[in-house]
Amino acid sequence: NYQKTILEAYTEVINELSYIESLKQINYLKKEQSKILEQSVETSNELYRSANANYLELLFAQQNLLQVQLDLVKTEKEFHISIIKLYKALGGGWK
Repeated sequence: NYQKTILEAYTEVINELSYIESLKQINYLKKEQSKILEQSVETSNELYRSANANYLELLFAQQNLLQVQLDLVKTEKEFHISIIKLYKALGGGWK
């Protein structure tokens, strides 16, 4: 039982560390995507003001940016939850 418990705890820790690392990478990529989509919104806005694009195109650009920003918030939330799970897996005092 002792060895089984140790092995399960080790597996939980390794899984959480791996998940945290992947969330860091996702977070970085989402931030980069957000920067690019912010530029897209600015460009769409300029095109709309110069009558080279319609308002629907501007709305689509804004919608894409909003979706990525929501994904970024979700990823950050998952990151913080994963840190808590790691703390728990390391024996952080929960019963």
